[in-house]
Amino acid sequence: GHAMGDRVLSVIARRLEGCVRETDTVARMGGDEFTVLLTDIHSPHAVAEKVEQILLVLAEPLGAEFGALQMPSCSIGVACYPADGQDADTLLSYADDDMYRIKKRRSATG
Repeated sequence: GHAMGDRVLSVIARRLEGCVRETDTVARMGGDEFTVLLTDIHSPHAVAEKVEQILLVLAEPLGAEFGALQMPSCSIGVACYPADGQDADTLLSYADDDMYRIKKRRSATG
């Protein structure tokens, strides 16, 4: 139900906040979509490591209080300033497109 969904979203938010530094930002954009803004990241390798960390943390079981409910799957799209855009709207759009490309690829492979 709705209350359980809100509890799951709270778990997701706490886990995301636990993955980032104090200078970074986690925001719920609406529904089940979150945005993570990482500052002072200067290499694609560092971004890939952070994405991997987030995926691992979000894949962990929800906990006994959720019974048999499983953590929902997660898809992440990435955009890097300035290569992928110069403003927030462009960067968010690029990351959203990237996420849907990944989802499409994942559904095509099984």
